[in-house]
Amino acid sequence: MGRPTRRIEISEAADQQLRALEFNVHVHPKVRFRATLLRLHRAGWTVTQLAQHFERNPQAVHNDLTRFEQQGIAGLADGPAQGKAPRTIHPVGPSGRGTRSASLTYPCACRS
Repeated sequence: MGRPTRRIEISEAADQQLRALEFNVHVHPKVRFRATLLRLHRAGWTVTQLAQHFERNPQAVHNDLTRFEQQGIAGLADGPAQGKAPRTIHPVGPSGRGTRSASLTYPCACRS
């Protein structure tokens, strides 16, 4: 027996928010994509149809639906990236020592 068809309920108000995100050029492309995916799901597309249409793994589609169910609109954005935090570099002041008042964060290719 196959997996039962998954359906999540998306309210009219949430659909309007998703539509606004979908067409806002100032929103991250991943968020816009997920908004499109959810609106198509609300329109009746199945997980399998969405996965085939967007050439994604069905589990990735399930993950997007689950995040929306659990977190709402906030679940469309990616969380912070895992891994080591960027290295903080303190610019050298006139005394030749680092100044903590003007610390900058730069990605560092070096490992200490």
